Order: sequence, then structure tokens, then C-alpha cells
Amino acid sequence: MEIRITDMAGSFAENKDIARKIRLDSIIPALENGEDVVLDFERAEGTTQSFIMLF
Repeated sequence: MEIRITDMAGSFAENKDIARKIRLDSIIPALENGEDVVLDFERAEGTTQSFIMLF
């Protein structure tokens, strides 16, 4: 599974609630199903430490 961060969080990923939602709704279920997970930050201009730490 590939998750494009900018599609969900915009070009500056800082919203902790969005990071939590990505983790709970996408990352954890994929890992529980044995899938690989790729977080794509390609188009992100920046992010905060608090956003990253919620993964």
C-alpha cells in the first residue's frame, strides 16, 4: 500500500488529527494484513515532528 501524504494532509503536513487517522484507518490495518506500507512525502513541502511521530 502506498499512502500519498499530500493527498490527505496537504503540502505542509502538520495536522496531528490527520496523522492519527492515517495511522488508525490505513497503516495499522494494512500491516495487520501483512501488507507493506510506503509513506510518500514526494510533493510535501514540509512537515512537523509531531505529525511524523504519530506514525
